[in-house]
Amino acid sequence: NDAATLPATAVDNGSIIPGGDSTAPTFESAAVDTTGTLLTLTYDEALDPLHPPVAGDFTVTANGQAVAIISVEIVGNNVVLTLGTPVTAGQAVEVGYTDPTTGNDPNAIQDAAGNDAATLPATAVDNGSIIPGGDSTAPTRNLYNYGICVG
Repeated sequence: NDAATLPATAVDNGSIIPGGDSTAPTFESAAVDTTGTLLTLTYDEALDPLHPPVAGDFTVTANGQAVAIISVEIVGNNVVLTLGTPVTAGQAVEVGYTDPTTGNDPNAIQDAAGNDAATLPATAVDNGSIIPGGDSTAPTRNLYNYGICVG
């Protein structure tokens, strides 16, 4: 028994992927929070939280020294990097991101339609850390100030 001919019928596919979106997310800004442990990159549209980039796609430096990235999380239109060492107040911070390939990648900074954000060269970050910077100068004590005469 053959099935009867089915006339053209409208179907709702239930997809949440926006149709016709071919515009990649655009980087807007980057900032370190007051604890010095979270670096947030902000983009101009919501990002795909199910296919985040990996930590190795990013580079972060503080005063020119590499800072380890512990994790990457997508929250709305933000990419949040958890840093392995807190950035301290006054440090010059830079972040860079490398899109894994020129094609559509399974894990990248991308919108819900799969449009990958462009590679971001090393870019200055607004450092909002309130963590005091390290002091590398050893303390000294002048024995004459204590009424002790050596010699």
